[in-house]
Amino acid sequence: MAALFVFAVLLGTIVIAVLAFVRSQRIEPLERRIEKLESALRRRASDTESREPRDHETAEQTAKPVPASPPATASLKPLAARRGPPRATREWEEVIGRRWLAWVGVAVLILGAGFGLKFAFENRWIGDLGRVLLGLVAGISLTVLGQWQLRLGRNGFSQALTAGGVTLLYLSVYASYGFYQLIDPTYAFVFLTVIVIQAHLLASFQNAPGIALMGQLGGFLAPVLLDTGVDRYWVLFSYILLLNAGAILATRLRQWRWVSFVPFALTHAMFWSWHESNYHPEKLAAALTFVTVAFALFVFADLHPQRQRRELGLDNWSRLFLNPLLSFGAAYALLEPDFPAWMGTLALLVAVMYAALAKSVHEKVPQLFLVGIAGLFVTLAIPIQLDAHWVTLAWALQATALAWLHQRIPSKWLALGSVAVFATATGHYLSWDAPLPWMYVEPFRPVLNADFGSGAALAACLLVAATMIRKELVRHALGFGLAAVGVLWLACTFEAYSYFAALARETPQGAQAEYDALIWAGQATVSVIWAVFASSLVAAGMRSGIAPIRWTGLGLFGITVGKALMFDIDQLEGGYRVAALLVLGLLLVCAAWAYQRMSRRTAEP
Repeated sequence: MAALFVFAVLLGTIVIAVLAFVRSQRIEPLERRIEKLESALRRRASDTESREPRDHETAEQTAKPVPASPPATASLKPLAARRGPPRATREWEEVIGRRWLAWVGVAVLILGAGFGLKFAFENRWIGDLGRVLLGLVAGISLTVLGQWQLRLGRNGFSQALTAGGVTLLYLSVYASYGFYQLIDPTYAFVFLTVIVIQAHLLASFQNAPGIALMGQLGGFLAPVLLDTGVDRYWVLFSYILLLNAGAILATRLRQWRWVSFVPFALTHAMFWSWHESNYHPEKLAAALTFVTVAFALFVFADLHPQRQRRELGLDNWSRLFLNPLLSFGAAYALLEPDFPAWMGTLALLVAVMYAALAKSVHEKVPQLFLVGIAGLFVTLAIPIQLDAHWVTLAWALQATALAWLHQRIPSKWLALGSVAVFATATGHYLSWDAPLPWMYVEPFRPVLNADFGSGAALAACLLVAATMIRKELVRHALGFGLAAVGVLWLACTFEAYSYFAALARETPQGAQAEYDALIWAGQATVSVIWAVFASSLVAAGMRSGIAPIRWTGLGLFGITVGKALMFDIDQLEGGYRVAALLVLGLLLVCAAWAYQRMSRRTAEP
């Protein structure tokens, strides 16, 4: 019985594929003849419509000059009636009636048949083999009927029927093994392979992406609908890879956009669903092999157009970006529990691979895109492999290296990459490394500690990068320089206040005067630091002649004066208040004197 089943399915699918090929060779001449006939009829109808008014005017001129008679008016009414509804209305009506109704009808028919079969199965009216054979007969019948409708020129109806037939064939063959165990895994794999090839050949011959899409959706839906709770993961993985290969093949044959993006998304969705419910460390080899092969398939699909000198579409660009990220995430979830120390190395290997792919691409834009992905994985490897302050330092060095590369190979993408990595490093510093006051319970050595060193290293890298690109990218260099000053300003502020706050926590209970003195010292030190930074910025702006630097200094002076008036005068007492105000006032006067000198120089001829 199994051999008969194998022979019937194989023969039916092969016959259908051959019929589709033969019929497809006859369709194009038939379509050209139909187009010629339709164009001839349209020209004849337009000639008739234009001739009728002229005949009517000639009859009026030859007749006696009498008022227009009712028969003339009546002769115009059939003409208006013959014109029918507007053209746009007719087109929409044809789209809905000839295409949408067919697709919706086939979908509803499949649902109704499915629920009917389920009812019959639950009542044991049909045996296991009968169910599978019934599905196969229905699938083959729908496919043959679709080819017959294609021969009659009903393309939309034909595509809907063919897609429904392919979906039923997927369900039937998958059920024969995955649900009823009627055939061996080898036979199931061969049959599914034949159906995948058949579905995409039919779609390619008819130039119908809808058939390919429905075939993909039906193919991915089969394991979900026929889930028995038994994890036959090798069959599932091989089946999904076959679906992906078929979609990629159809995309190459017909240059369809987005057809292969659907199986890409469904592949990762099904993997994570399987991982959540069925993964066990014993299945690591199979799961990792599946992720690797799927990743390689889509890399090939997205880069192959470049080798043929064709432009990449939006689907290629989006998948080029998402494929490594999703595949790396899947591999990370599989390997991290057993090999946590090697995850950073894995990210670096992906970066090296994409750098090699970039070298093999000839056009500049895809090459830079692949280099950017390589740099992204280097960026990901740093927090995966390193801890705490080393992450900020490594990111800062990476951003500096990108600025150096821009100096050697001018490219706006390298500059933008440097900006992005510096922003990431700064965010990490402020979130994890900045010496905030509540982080320190015990006193620490000021300046000579890892937290302040992390901020100082980040500021130094920003200044080095600004120096590298100051000639080519003036605005970027200015931004890097001001960002360096800002990071160092925050580091000094946090360091000063945290140091005195930690000392204050060590004071004995009841020593309120000593506690207050340490808090006042911290606030006064912060005011002095801000005033020094403000005056330094003003001086640097005057020396370099760069107005944004001077304006930044003036803004910081304003913030410092506001702090002094709102907090220092009210909260500080004794010598702390006097020292903070005197230093601030002295620096303000010096800045004003410097501005006076600059004004006199600009006024002199």
